[in-house]
Amino acid sequence: MKKQMPFIIAFVVLVALMASGCTRSASTSPTALATPTSEELPFPVDVAQRMTEVAQQTQMAMPTPAEPLATPVGVETPTPEPTSTPVIIPTPTRPATYTLQSGEWPLCIARRYNLDINAFFEANGLTMNSRPAAGTVLKIPQGGAWSAGERALKPHPTQYTVKAGDTVYSIACEFGDVFPESIIAANNLQSPYTLTPGQVLQIP
Repeated sequence: MKKQMPFIIAFVVLVALMASGCTRSASTSPTALATPTSEELPFPVDVAQRMTEVAQQTQMAMPTPAEPLATPVGVETPTPEPTSTPVIIPTPTRPATYTLQSGEWPLCIARRYNLDINAFFEANGLTMNSRPAAGTVLKIPQGGAWSAGERALKPHPTQYTVKAGDTVYSIACEFGDVFPESIIAANNLQSPYTLTPGQVLQIP
């Protein structure tokens, strides 16, 4: 028994050492989880900065407006036609007097202003054969009407090609009931209304 005593003591010491090692390892606290630093924490959040980020993300997510389609090469873009201003044709009334112009004669004036021939000639001391010169001032009766057939000598509206010696006044006389002022307005003529042979006029 005395011989076995040292072995028993050694065994007990060994068991005690093993037991203390297990206790320490079991009691040792596990490695602590890494705690994020204050810089890594998501809070507190800068509200203004966050709203700016949201707005930027929203703008990036919005669809880009489509660009207008380019006109294909070789295809011409139609140009809108200019609108024309309608021409206003004046309708002169009977004046109290009228000054004869070059190329006019008394009967022409009677047709133009729808005058009674007899009353017109009598007021001015004229006859059918009278040919007063340009510049003569004629009296225009305010009563009566043309009664010697059709006032119009040629159909109109139409076009007229100017001949040598023509004036707007002589052309008006050729049509009978057309006013020179109407020819001037229809063709946008400017004073002194000089015409060129071959020029085409609109007769209203």
